[in-house]
Amino acid sequence: MTLAAFAAAIVGVPCAVGLPVAFHHTLVHYSLTARILLAWVAGSLAVAVILTLSSALGIRWSPWIVVPIAVLTSAAAVRKMRRVTVKAPGRQSSHGAENHIALATILLIAAAGLFSFAAGTATSADLSYFWGVKAVHFALERGIDFDLLRQPFMIHLHPNYPPLWPVLLGWSTMVAGAMPWLAIPSLTWICLSAAAAVIFCVLKTRLGASAAAIVTCLWYGVLSSMAVTSFSGGNADGPLVLFVSVALVVILTENTNGQRRLGWVAAIALAGAVFTKSEGGVLAALMVAGVAVRNFIWKRPRIGREVTSLIAPAVIALVLWVVVRIAHGLPLADPGPVMDLLVRQMRLLIELLQTSGAEIPAELEGVAA
Repeated sequence: MTLAAFAAAIVGVPCAVGLPVAFHHTLVHYSLTARILLAWVAGSLAVAVILTLSSALGIRWSPWIVVPIAVLTSAAAVRKMRRVTVKAPGRQSSHGAENHIALATILLIAAAGLFSFAAGTATSADLSYFWGVKAVHFALERGIDFDLLRQPFMIHLHPNYPPLWPVLLGWSTMVAGAMPWLAIPSLTWICLSAAAAVIFCVLKTRLGASAAAIVTCLWYGVLSSMAVTSFSGGNADGPLVLFVSVALVVILTENTNGQRRLGWVAAIALAGAVFTKSEGGVLAALMVAGVAVRNFIWKRPRIGREVTSLIAPAVIALVLWVVVRIAHGLPLADPGPVMDLLVRQMRLLIELLQTSGAEIPAELEGVAA
């Protein structure tokens, strides 16, 4: 029951919130699976922003903050669905042997990745070091615990980090009543698999099924193996890869004349990347710069307008988190090497113990020296 409630909160509710995206007229040539996954991408960002704003305003989290929005957006999506005519997929190719080989390879990669993450052999240490710790505290406080993040002995929690992942984990833990620690690493597999599905669908409309399957197979194999060998299960790298991959594949498959007009999808994904990890801001800036150069080479009109619309949501997400940090006294950057600060704080603690006449544990004598 706990796992089901957690899954509903972290997957089902964001999908419902972002459901209008699935029936946007510019996406009707994609498969329903890809459109639902894009709804999850957009909805995850929307839920994280709503919950972050609620905490910043001192409003405690409650299902009544998000669920009514999910109901309204789902109702709007259903109404829109009735007016949208789904078009046939774009370029197709015959179902030859290469397609079956690629499909079998993708299934093997998916099975191996799921086993690694579910068995705990690819779990990230940072999940129990700070991502999960922040999420549990947020769930207990029913909001972002700014008092905790301001504590000098909590710098290892990286209080300046963007909030999307611990907020979503904390929200889902609050709804479920407990953190399903053993299941959290599998969320990385879900993010990678969702990104692979979107990549295949987008590429299929431009390259055909065979070429799209080969590219997707290569991407999925490389990213899955890297996630496993780098022990990324459960940390924020999974959602970061999802956001960045969606933005990149949309940007790379755009026509020279901009006929597909899917820049808004890339803009939402870049905002999600910025709101997930600090590295997301760097990647977003590099991709936007690349788009500017590409459009200049293609001699596209209104380059500044396109670049602005692409980066604007990411800038808004960045500014929002900066304002929240300033308003609640959180650092704007990591306060120096974390280990050095922890050692200094430990020495201060030992001095306080010595002053009070308390016995110093033998394990801490080396730190005192």
